[in-house]
Amino acid sequence: MTKSLFNSESSYVVMTRKHLSRLVLPYEVILDSLCYRINESTVIDASTASSLVAGGTFTEDLVLLEITRTNIQNAYSLSGLMTVWFATHDAKELFVERGYENFDIESINCEVVSTAQLDVFAETTSFIKAENPANKLDLVKQDGILALAYEQILSETDCVEPMKEALRSLDTLNGFLSYLLSSQELSSLEQEVQSIFAQLCIENSLDSGWDTYSVLNTLNERLSALASGDEIFKKWQEKAKALVSGAGAPDIPLNDNGSHVLRAIILVLLNPELENLVAIKSQLGDGIGDGVFKIAKSFVSLRSGYSLLDYHQRERIGDNRAFIQDLNASLYNEDFSVFGQTEKEDVVTEDEAETHTVQEVVKAHSESVDSSFVISSVSYLTEAEEELEGFTTYSIDGLVPNAGFNAKLVEDQDTTQLSYWLIDRRSGDGKFKGKIGLDLLQIQSNLPSDFRFEVNANGVFLRLTPNIGDGEKLKEVLTLIKDQLTTLKAVNVKKSNF
Repeated sequence: MTKSLFNSESSYVVMTRKHLSRLVLPYEVILDSLCYRINESTVIDASTASSLVAGGTFTEDLVLLEITRTNIQNAYSLSGLMTVWFATHDAKELFVERGYENFDIESINCEVVSTAQLDVFAETTSFIKAENPANKLDLVKQDGILALAYEQILSETDCVEPMKEALRSLDTLNGFLSYLLSSQELSSLEQEVQSIFAQLCIENSLDSGWDTYSVLNTLNERLSALASGDEIFKKWQEKAKALVSGAGAPDIPLNDNGSHVLRAIILVLLNPELENLVAIKSQLGDGIGDGVFKIAKSFVSLRSGYSLLDYHQRERIGDNRAFIQDLNASLYNEDFSVFGQTEKEDVVTEDEAETHTVQEVVKAHSESVDSSFVISSVSYLTEAEEELEGFTTYSIDGLVPNAGFNAKLVEDQDTTQLSYWLIDRRSGDGKFKGKIGLDLLQIQSNLPSDFRFEVNANGVFLRLTPNIGDGEKLKEVLTLIKDQLTTLKAVNVKKSNF
């Protein structure tokens, strides 16, 4: 009797292990250009997959990806990946044991198949390697656009449905890019400058390099005569040229009291990488307007792309990860019709009904406030002897920080406002910049708007939502914060039992 390891309801594609680890996982998309042609097709069925393995051409350097049944397209969503099949146990172990910074390998179902496991007649099959496989430079535009979508979902968790609705009426990458960039009201000049500079960020990605003077000159060349002749732009252009050439002092204001787009470009010209951009925002604080910084961050995200994110950052969007993967494939296919399928959108599973987002928990808290709540009566808090002027400090039982971090709750003695004390800077070390600033920015964008990181001479504090009603609700909030800070390695997970 024939023993079938493969599912007749699935489709299969073959590629090298190298392409799986270097392109599919970082970019979270299965590209057809990476796939071998088997019997003149890159997508095969279970029967052909069995015959391929039985014929002995499925070797250790290859993988067989089992995906949701599909026709041939430019790309296939990683949300439809069901199993990665390996030729031998050694090949599987090499893949699994390798560290992948940008993808949680434990989320992939990995199996081994060999000719000994199949009782299948090996039919003759043609087997042709991928002739023109994509490389990183081919993926820059889609990768950058996906990064913008990710950032928007991270900061606005309720934006997915409006995004799907917009996609149903779009049919080009540039159309979707314009949608993502249109979050602020801009003048016609700003819209044109933003559109051109966004394309320049894509063309000058991290792998392509960044020549500040060349980028600025190209921006000027591509502008329409109407825009380049605008008095606002001409004055900005003079200052920008002086700045990048070193002939003038950086006296261009960066607050929100002016053109957000033009001021954001100044930031990016001098700080074209996200870590540098976040560091300078941390240093200048309110000197850089939130609107200016948001646009600057979108430009830099287009340069760096989604593929640069580590797997902890990717996990922050929770259940929307599958949407991001579906969106990714649709960007390569330039076909957004998949988002026209709305019949399943209102179905909620039991697991989904039991899952509470940060926003849902906070909303529930604000709707059931107990005005008699006294923080000192909470059983899992112990008033600490540590003195912080103007505040009462509490240690949190069962919550253990890692070295260099704090895990205390402080209460303003005048307003009763609660904050989580994350970093103590009173020793004079004052090291709050670079990677830490980047990580905190990401964490804050994943929290509701009334949560806010604040930095002063005493340290780094996370200001909590006001009017928390009782100890149980406070514990829920602290648990959610702990989960977010775990990605920063601020909490010792093994020693904590909170």
